Amino acid sequence: MDSSIQFKNWTSSESARARLIRTTADVLGCRGDDKSGCRTEWLAFCSKEGYQSQITSYRANRFNSLFENALALYQYKEHIKLFLSVFATSCNMKLQSVLADISDERLHSLLAAVGLLNINLTKPFWKLVNSTVQYVDFHHYIKKMALSLECWINNPQLLLKSDCKGVFNGEFFEEGNVSLCISLTAPELVLECLRKILSKFFIVTKHQLHDFLEGGAFGKDVDQETRDALKSCPLTNLSGEHAFGDLDFSMQTKRHASLHNRSSSNMLKRNRTTAWLEVIPSTKRQSILSISRKHAKHLRQKHAQQEALVKLRVQEKIAQNERLKKEKERQAAAEKERIINFVIKHGGPVKSDKQIKRNFRKWFGSTQRPIEIPQGCFRCQNQHQWK
Repeated sequence: MDSSIQFKNWTSSESARARLIRTTADVLGCRGDDKSGCRTEWLAFCSKEGYQSQITSYRANRFNSLFENALALYQYKEHIKLFLSVFATSCNMKLQSVLADISDERLHSLLAAVGLLNINLTKPFWKLVNSTVQYVDFHHYIKKMALSLECWINNPQLLLKSDCKGVFNGEFFEEGNVSLCISLTAPELVLECLRKILSKFFIVTKHQLHDFLEGGAFGKDVDQETRDALKSCPLTNLSGEHAFGDLDFSMQTKRHASLHNRSSSNMLKRNRTTAWLEVIPSTKRQSILSISRKHAKHLRQKHAQQEALVKLRVQEKIAQNERLKKEKERQAAAEKERIINFVIKHGGPVKSDKQIKRNFRKWFGSTQRPIEIPQGCFRCQNQHQWK
């Protein structure tokens, strides 16, 4: 597959499978390649065919994006191939490379393997870390995951069966997943790929999460007092990262929105306020909305003051950096002038060994007292900074 003419100038060391997932997400996913991509046309094609695109934004620091997109690509590989065969022009080498990769049946088997892991492993785990499971109960799930991984490594065929319920034996498993087609052109390639990836998952689990396994520091149940004390501890720091992720997306879509608008949108999204308002009694909902409107003006003013304070601090920081920059430039200019004056005073600048010897005889005369030469004289001379 790498011997194709589309890849003769590629220098990346990533695998063909990872390349296909990344480049397809670049050209068909959101927040991808604006120059070579064709997301708008792809969405129009999907709408015409009567289904919704499942290709998400690809970010290398998000482990689940690779697995999610692998599943989406495998499920819609024929649609992508049909779309690109018409839309990929000869002058767009990126689309041509995606078409070449998506047409390779060996890559279909590799996509199927990664997609199966998304259904049975990474997606349930992602749901676990975003759930309300207490930190003190985390070890139960990690033990289940270690046992499942060990079992699947010995017999990866289990993942191809329709009764497979995921890494946690049915918990956090999505029953509505579209089952992958098992009639593959290279089923042995799928099994071998599964075995290798699962082996790496198992090694990482044993190394990074050993404290939650049998015999680990957190590998057993705790008393009720400790459970109550750790009740509010989340499994990960994702709750804090969500806010930065939302802000990054908001800055791209609503560049000039106010702090009040951003914070309100984030609260509605993360607290699921809208869904909660829909299930409470209408009288209580009207009362809450009335109170919100009453205090909205004061809150908007408060946010405006905070935003103005942040802008003021940014301007002060920029002005301070500019002053430091000018002071540094002034000191550098003064040092350069001092060195130039010193060299001129003692017969410089010199351009040959003969002149250097002449000046040294002048400097180290009969008194034999060396003259202190400022640091940087010869550096400046060698860099031809004299005029």
